[in-house]
Amino acid sequence: MQNHLVKNKILFLFIAFISGCGSISRSTSHNLAPENNKDVFILAKLIQNHLIETPEIELNLNELVLDDSLKRISNSFEAIEVQYRGGYIDVFYRFSNNRNANQIDLNEKELKETNYLKWIVKNIKEPYDGEIQFQYGERFYGIRKIITK
Repeated sequence: MQNHLVKNKILFLFIAFISGCGSISRSTSHNLAPENNKDVFILAKLIQNHLIETPEIELNLNELVLDDSLKRISNSFEAIEVQYRGGYIDVFYRFSNNRNANQIDLNEKELKETNYLKWIVKNIKEPYDGEIQFQYGERFYGIRKIITK
């Protein structure tokens, strides 16, 4: 009888554990940073693709704009600067006066990706408007976080 009771308790705990793990949901809090910075996301993806495809770590804004076949960031940025930190690559960006991020459309896949990125809003040292952090090559240059003003 005691053995049967222990088995039932273990079975109940196992079922509760499995059903609890299956019902984990994503937070429903709404972050406005991705909506207002679609051009920053496109820049981050272009930089990530450049880092993956070429052995060069030096970045040229003009080359990145040329790589953007849909011309979504052609007028958004004035300058970028790369700095190497312990554990990640930092790319600082400065917006152009002609920036219009509201006219940029993202496809469904890109919209989903913006939800899984870590967006942080905080003050950035002048003359920059934000930064994008990438992991090093052994981590496939994953985007660690995007920081905006």
